Amino acid sequence: GVIFLGLATGGVILFERAYEARFFPRVILAGEPVGGKSYEEVLARVRLVVEVLEKRGLEIAVSAKASSTIIIPAQSTGLTPDVVVEYFKIGDYEAATRQAFEYGHIGNIFKRLYDQLLLLVKPYLVEFPVELREPAIRSLLERELSARLKPARDAQFVRSDAGIAVAFEEIGESVDLDKVLDGISSVLRSLRTNRLEILARSEPAAITGQMLEPLSDFAQVMSDKLRLGIEYDHSNAYVSGLTLATWLTVASGPGVNLQIRRDKLIDFISRTVSSRISDAPRNSRFAMRDGVLLETVPGKP
Repeated sequence: GVIFLGLATGGVILFERAYEARFFPRVILAGEPVGGKSYEEVLARVRLVVEVLEKRGLEIAVSAKASSTIIIPAQSTGLTPDVVVEYFKIGDYEAATRQAFEYGHIGNIFKRLYDQLLLLVKPYLVEFPVELREPAIRSLLERELSARLKPARDAQFVRSDAGIAVAFEEIGESVDLDKVLDGISSVLRSLRTNRLEILARSEPAAITGQMLEPLSDFAQVMSDKLRLGIEYDHSNAYVSGLTLATWLTVASGPGVNLQIRRDKLIDFISRTVSSRISDAPRNSRFAMRDGVLLETVPGKP
């Protein structure tokens, strides 16, 4: 019994000495097993990543037809110098690293031994304190990706020498923003790199040439026979049949659901009708004269 106790005590002492300046096995720091690594080694690597993130931001490498890089800074100046937009914030990473390292190293011999034995049953997990401003990051990504990715283009009717023809659809590109945000969260919380690579996926058009071709004869008849008039308060605007035919489309789904392209109609009304009939309301204005509040400019609905 005495020999066994001596061997056990000696084993504990040797084990503690072997890991005196190292993390104990099964200690997990932000998802990374750091057992056997020195405190200085881990802290230096984390500090380097944090410095790069805070100075240069997080790099999002977009792999698409035209590859590019989006930078998400820790913070940026808004529309005015006094407005600062924060995208992410890294808290006291040194304290988290120290907490992971100290597990099994601090306390009396019984506390240390208990913690070390507990690692045989379950790992000890420590996370870095990182805060993400998801709405700000999402807004930045939507703006930057819209300028970099080619959108899908629906098939449409267009003018041609023969009258009306079908311009076929074009496949576009898109990314799953929710997955990108999850990736950003994972990269920032691990503090192992300042780079995330994302792959754009093909984005099919909603309206295909195959859906429009059966309507070609109808569109041709419309271009020859019809004219659309829009009238409001003695103000008139007209759309030729040829133009109207290029506005035709169908809703995606089973069957044929003929529709007018809203973007074309809204653009036409904005250019030809709205400027004539738009009449904004006007607030009344008042002034004090001889102690009496008078309306100086009448309001108008």
